[in-house]
Amino acid sequence: MILRSFPPELRRYHTGSLAFGSLILAIIQVIRVILEYLDHRLKAANNKLAKFLLSCLKCCFWCLEKFIKFLNRNAYIMIAVYGTNFCTSARNAFSLLMRNIIR
Repeated sequence: MILRSFPPELRRYHTGSLAFGSLILAIIQVIRVILEYLDHRLKAANNKLAKFLLSCLKCCFWCLEKFIKFLNRNAYIMIAVYGTNFCTSARNAFSLLMRNIIR
């Protein structure tokens, strides 16, 4: 249903790029779920160092997930405009964002 709203060129040539970007995000989300499970299992433990490290990891992966979502959105735009693959589009989107961060 959603794919029907894309132009035929995008459906035909860039579906793999869309899937690859989603795969990267899904892997990060699975790691976050594993960290949440470990946090749930460590609630009864009194190991402050383990809790601290787990909290730091959860925070880092939360930030990474937000960044990847933002980068994916911009990479998808680059795919639609220039017709390049996901990795090239993500690199170009990142460099464009870094060039314009000062503005």
